[in-house]
Amino acid sequence: MQRVLNELAAFHDPALEIMFPQVVGDTPGHRELLESGVRLRYWIIRPAASDPARMEVRVTDAGRRLFAPVGGQILATFVAGSREVTRVLGIEGGDQSRRVRFRYRWTEIHPGIAVLGGTAPASGLEYEGEALLSYENEQWRVVHWTTPLEDAIARFRELATPGARGP
Repeated sequence: MQRVLNELAAFHDPALEIMFPQVVGDTPGHRELLESGVRLRYWIIRPAASDPARMEVRVTDAGRRLFAPVGGQILATFVAGSREVTRVLGIEGGDQSRRVRFRYRWTEIHPGIAVLGGTAPASGLEYEGEALLSYENEQWRVVHWTTPLEDAIARFRELATPGARGP
Protein backbone atom coordinates (compact mmCIF):
# COMPACT_ATOMS: atom_id res chain seq x y z
CA MET A 1 0.00 0.00 0.00
CA GLN A 2 2.88 2.34 0.76
CA ARG A 3 4.34 1.76 -2.72
CA VAL A 4 0.95 2.33 -4.41
CA LEU A 5 0.60 5.76 -2.77
CA ASN A 6 4.21 6.78 -3.39
CA GLU A 7 3.96 5.86 -7.09
CA LEU A 8 0.86 8.00 -7.63
CA ALA A 9 2.11 11.30 -9.10
CA ALA A 10 -0.97 13.23 -7.94
CA PHE A 11 -0.20 12.24 -4.34
CA HIS A 12 3.59 12.42 -4.53
CA ASP A 13 3.75 15.79 -6.36
CA PRO A 14 0.35 17.38 -5.68
CA ALA A 15 -0.84 20.51 -7.42
CA LEU A 16 -1.97 23.22 -5.03
CA GLU A 17 -5.61 22.97 -6.08
CA ILE A 18 -6.71 26.33 -4.71
CA MET A 19 -9.49 27.99 -6.68
CA PHE A 20 -11.77 30.75 -5.43
CA PRO A 21 -13.85 33.65 -6.80
CA GLN A 22 -12.28 37.07 -7.34
CA VAL A 23 -15.23 38.66 -5.52
CA VAL A 24 -16.05 37.19 -2.10
CA GLY A 25 -18.09 38.11 0.95
CA ASP A 26 -16.34 40.59 3.22
CA THR A 27 -16.27 38.61 6.47
CA PRO A 28 -13.62 38.39 9.19
CA GLY A 29 -13.09 34.70 8.33
CA HIS A 30 -12.54 35.43 4.64
CA ARG A 31 -10.16 38.29 5.43
CA GLU A 32 -8.20 36.00 7.76
CA LEU A 33 -7.97 33.27 5.12
CA LEU A 34 -6.78 35.69 2.43
CA GLU A 35 -4.35 37.55 4.73
CA SER A 36 -1.38 35.26 4.01
CA GLY A 37 -1.68 36.02 0.29
CA VAL A 38 -1.83 39.76 1.04
CA ARG A 39 1.19 39.54 3.35
CA LEU A 40 3.14 37.61 0.69
CA ARG A 41 2.09 40.25 -1.88
CA TYR A 42 0.39 37.65 -4.11
CA TRP A 43 -2.84 39.66 -4.12
CA ILE A 44 -4.55 42.71 -2.69
CA ILE A 45 -8.08 42.94 -1.41
CA ARG A 46 -10.33 45.96 -1.71
CA PRO A 47 -14.04 46.69 -1.38
CA ALA A 48 -16.05 45.52 -4.38
CA ALA A 49 -17.39 48.48 -6.35
CA SER A 50 -20.76 46.83 -6.89
CA ASP A 51 -21.45 45.71 -3.30
CA PRO A 52 -19.86 47.04 -0.06
CA ALA A 53 -20.60 43.71 1.68
CA ARG A 54 -18.17 42.00 -0.70
CA MET A 55 -14.48 42.41 -1.48
CA GLU A 56 -12.47 41.97 -4.64
CA VAL A 57 -9.23 39.99 -4.73
CA ARG A 58 -6.73 41.26 -7.30
CA VAL A 59 -3.63 39.21 -8.14
CA THR A 60 -0.45 41.33 -8.11
CA ASP A 61 2.37 41.14 -10.65
CA ALA A 62 4.37 39.03 -8.18
CA GLY A 63 1.34 36.80 -7.59
CA ARG A 64 0.83 36.12 -11.31
CA ARG A 65 3.81 33.77 -11.23
CA LEU A 66 1.75 31.46 -8.99
CA PHE A 67 -1.91 32.42 -9.35
CA ALA A 68 -3.97 33.10 -12.47
CA PRO A 69 -7.19 35.10 -12.63
CA VAL A 70 -9.42 33.17 -15.06
CA GLY A 71 -13.11 33.79 -15.71
CA GLY A 72 -13.81 35.52 -12.40
CA GLN A 73 -11.85 32.89 -10.45
CA ILE A 74 -8.34 32.81 -9.03
CA LEU A 75 -6.48 29.53 -9.29
CA ALA A 76 -3.08 28.32 -8.17
CA THR A 77 -0.78 27.23 -10.99
CA PHE A 78 2.00 25.41 -9.17
CA VAL A 79 2.89 22.10 -7.56
CA ALA A 80 2.82 22.26 -3.75
CA GLY A 81 5.97 20.16 -3.40
CA SER A 82 6.89 16.50 -3.03
CA ARG A 83 5.85 14.10 -0.31
CA GLU A 84 6.36 10.45 0.46
CA VAL A 85 4.56 7.90 2.59
CA THR A 86 6.93 6.76 5.34
CA ARG A 87 4.79 4.01 6.90
CA VAL A 88 1.37 2.45 6.94
CA LEU A 89 -0.38 2.70 10.32
CA GLY A 90 -3.38 0.52 9.61
CA ILE A 91 -5.44 -1.16 6.92
CA GLU A 92 -9.17 -1.88 7.09
CA GLY A 93 -11.34 -3.56 4.51
CA GLY A 94 -11.47 -6.61 2.35
CA ASP A 95 -10.48 -7.96 -1.04
CA GLN A 96 -12.03 -5.19 -3.16
CA SER A 97 -11.56 -2.00 -1.16
CA ARG A 98 -9.38 -0.87 1.70
CA ARG A 99 -9.00 2.15 3.88
CA VAL A 100 -5.36 2.86 4.70
CA ARG A 101 -4.08 5.15 7.46
CA PHE A 102 -0.51 6.29 6.86
CA ARG A 103 2.24 8.71 7.87
CA TYR A 104 4.05 10.82 5.29
CA ARG A 105 6.56 13.64 5.13
CA TRP A 106 7.23 16.49 2.76
CA THR A 107 10.62 16.16 1.07
CA GLU A 108 10.28 19.42 -0.84
CA ILE A 109 7.93 22.39 -0.44
CA HIS A 110 7.22 25.19 -2.91
CA PRO A 111 7.58 28.59 -1.18
CA GLY A 112 4.17 29.63 -2.53
CA ILE A 113 2.49 27.14 -0.21
CA ALA A 114 2.92 29.77 2.50
CA VAL A 115 -0.37 31.20 1.17
CA LEU A 116 -2.00 28.56 3.40
CA GLY A 117 -0.76 30.46 6.45
CA GLY A 118 -0.62 28.47 9.67
CA THR A 119 -1.99 25.38 7.94
CA ALA A 120 0.91 25.19 5.45
CA PRO A 121 2.96 21.99 5.75
CA ALA A 122 6.63 22.06 6.70
CA SER A 123 9.42 20.11 5.07
CA GLY A 124 10.68 17.07 6.99
CA LEU A 125 7.80 16.86 9.47
CA GLU A 126 5.54 13.83 9.49
CA TYR A 127 1.79 14.10 8.99
CA GLU A 128 -1.02 11.57 9.03
CA GLY A 129 -3.33 10.81 6.12
CA GLU A 130 -5.93 8.35 5.01
CA ALA A 131 -6.61 6.80 1.60
CA LEU A 132 -9.30 4.69 0.05
CA LEU A 133 -8.04 2.06 -2.41
CA SER A 134 -9.91 -0.30 -4.68
CA TYR A 135 -8.73 -3.50 -6.32
CA GLU A 136 -9.22 -3.38 -10.10
CA ASN A 137 -7.59 -5.30 -12.94
CA GLU A 138 -5.42 -7.25 -10.51
CA GLN A 139 -3.89 -4.17 -8.87
CA TRP A 140 -4.66 -1.65 -6.14
CA ARG A 141 -5.74 1.81 -7.27
CA VAL A 142 -5.98 4.91 -5.08
CA VAL A 143 -9.50 6.29 -5.31
CA HIS A 144 -9.25 9.15 -2.80
CA TRP A 145 -6.98 10.46 -0.07
CA THR A 146 -7.25 13.00 2.72
CA THR A 147 -4.34 14.79 4.34
CA PRO A 148 -3.93 18.13 6.13
CA LEU A 149 -3.01 19.72 2.75
CA GLU A 150 -6.37 18.81 1.24
CA ASP A 151 -8.11 20.08 4.38
CA ALA A 152 -6.28 23.43 4.09
CA ILE A 153 -7.15 23.73 0.41
CA ALA A 154 -10.81 22.99 1.19
CA ARG A 155 -10.97 26.17 3.29
CA PHE A 156 -10.53 28.19 0.07
CA ARG A 157 -13.56 26.45 -1.47
CA GLU A 158 -15.66 28.01 1.28
CA LEU A 159 -14.96 31.41 -0.29
CA ALA A 160 -17.18 30.34 -3.20
CA THR A 161 -20.17 29.52 -1.00
CA PRO A 162 -22.84 32.23 -1.35
CA GLY A 163 -23.62 33.80 1.98
CA ALA A 164 -20.73 32.02 3.71
CA ARG A 165 -19.77 33.55 7.01
CA GLY A 166 -16.13 32.58 6.58
CA PRO A 167 -13.98 29.61 7.57
